[in-house]
Amino acid sequence: MANDTDAAGVFTRAYVKVVLETDWESSDNPKAALSIFMLTEPQLRHAWANWFNARLDRHDATDRDTRFALVRFATDGIWLSALSDIDMPDRLELRDRLLEAAQP
Repeated sequence: MANDTDAAGVFTRAYVKVVLETDWESSDNPKAALSIFMLTEPQLRHAWANWFNARLDRHDATDRDTRFALVRFATDGIWLSALSDIDMPDRLELRDRLLEAAQP
């Protein structure tokens, strides 16, 4: 985020990059296991929601726009599809499209 020169959507673009550049399918990726556990464990899900909502509050002036929310929700859908082994187009191309949509 520190290197992103456009303030509007800065958190959303960082989120897209982190989520879509992670190899969620790797069996030795602890983030993948933790992510699956987060979906089923209420306390972990609550902690994630608190963290994410705090980031949205912190970036209220730059990332509250509905189009940025749509980009984040699409990113989450791609992430869940990757965890579920659902066939999808090239994830890096999807990332690039979402980053374009998150430009100011």
